[in-house]
Amino acid sequence: MLGIKQFFMDLKLNLQFIFKWLIIALILGGIYGFVGATFHLSVDYVTQLRFVYNWIVYLLPIGGIAIVFLYHSVGLDNQPGTNTIIQSVRQQDSVPTMLAPAIFLATVITHLVGGSSGREGAALQIGGSIATTIGNVMQADQKEMSILVMCGMSAVFSALFGTPLTAALFAMEVVSVGIFYYAALVPCLCSSLVSFYVAQLFGCESVSYTLNVVVSLSPLLLIKLIGFTIIIAIVSICFVLLMHFAHNILAKEFKNPYVRVIFGSIILLIMVYLFGRAYLGAGMDVVESALYIRSILMILR
Repeated sequence: MLGIKQFFMDLKLNLQFIFKWLIIALILGGIYGFVGATFHLSVDYVTQLRFVYNWIVYLLPIGGIAIVFLYHSVGLDNQPGTNTIIQSVRQQDSVPTMLAPAIFLATVITHLVGGSSGREGAALQIGGSIATTIGNVMQADQKEMSILVMCGMSAVFSALFGTPLTAALFAMEVVSVGIFYYAALVPCLCSSLVSFYVAQLFGCESVSYTLNVVVSLSPLLLIKLIGFTIIIAIVSICFVLLMHFAHNILAKEFKNPYVRVIFGSIILLIMVYLFGRAYLGAGMDVVESALYIRSILMILR
């Protein structure tokens, strides 16, 4: 009898937990869907504006100065990123409330003047920042705050790229590397789906590509793909190390952030002169062109 009673008590608690987080996820999905859609449309608008008025790219130094001033004005001189949000959640530290609008505006300005700021990181930071603010209002504990952050990240990511399932799983992996919170799966998926449909209502198009090639998996192709994956992994590692190296060198040589951003902008303008404008902004045109280069060399022939 005690076992049956305990079973029904546990069942009641689990159902209450699921119902509570479903309601929270649905509400958050609507909020994040609106924020994500606004962010999506804003970035698209300024990108199209840059294509129409080519001279805007020469405003890169001014855009950089504006971003540095923006971060300084809201007390974000260290420019906290995604790692900072995750670290804050784990250590139960506070995340600045102004982080979300600052990242929003800084990313829009960056894409306007041609900077290559990743929308993925911005989506995670905006979602995580808003989630921690809501969590503080709710007086959420560490476990609840983690779920809120995962919901926020997955929802904004879903609204931006139109990939609700991928967004939910990706956000859960980012917040807890090596650990999978099954309790967060349903809330994240719900908020991600609601956010996706809200973004669709605002006219946000999903990122998708079509390859007109029939792929037949063979042992030889599998070996080629493994080799290709290793090469890409090495290039990615080198890129990350180079980014850290460049950041440290510039921070050491140019203590003043305004001077540093002007120097970086001039370097980027020189590269635009040498290599053209194809690599400015999010670079989605480059990605699309790469995908259709003879259908990736007929899938590695």
